[in-house]
Amino acid sequence: MACTVLLWLALAYCGPVFNEIECLLKEATSLIGIREQGGNNRGPVVDKIIKEAGGKPGQAWCSYTMIYIWKQCGVPHEGTNGMAMSWAKPKRRVSERSSVRPADVFTIYNKALKRIGHVGMVYKVFPEETFFQSFEGNVNFRGDRESVGSGAKCLMREYSVTNGFFRWTK
Repeated sequence: MACTVLLWLALAYCGPVFNEIECLLKEATSLIGIREQGGNNRGPVVDKIIKEAGGKPGQAWCSYTMIYIWKQCGVPHEGTNGMAMSWAKPKRRVSERSSVRPADVFTIYNKALKRIGHVGMVYKVFPEETFFQSFEGNVNFRGDRESVGSGAKCLMREYSVTNGFFRWTK
């Protein structure tokens, strides 16, 4: 009986869910350090990410970064587009902070825009803390979007700055 339980647990953590999450985190890691070059929302790699995700070079690229990563891993992301708010689907909301896990998507409300204005991915959770490690595109080290020299990087974010977490993996 104990062997059956151990085998079931091993298969549960090596199945499709684990593979999607592992792939998304690996793809995000491969983009860390990419920076804008030659202008806001521009640069050879930034342009490639935006184009491959369905946008036009020069557009804000936080959402396009998520689309690019999801496409690379073959993870469904229907209904998403270049707008960060497209990731905030009510049916995908993670209701409890304690349930947030790596590869969940988070959104941030922008007061100036009066709407969700940024999206990123949970990279690592710290269950006993008030913060998590994020992966984001089109962000500076202060966590601001749309600043000259933005890039793809991991940041430490307070849970309280987000307006929601959303699960796009199985």
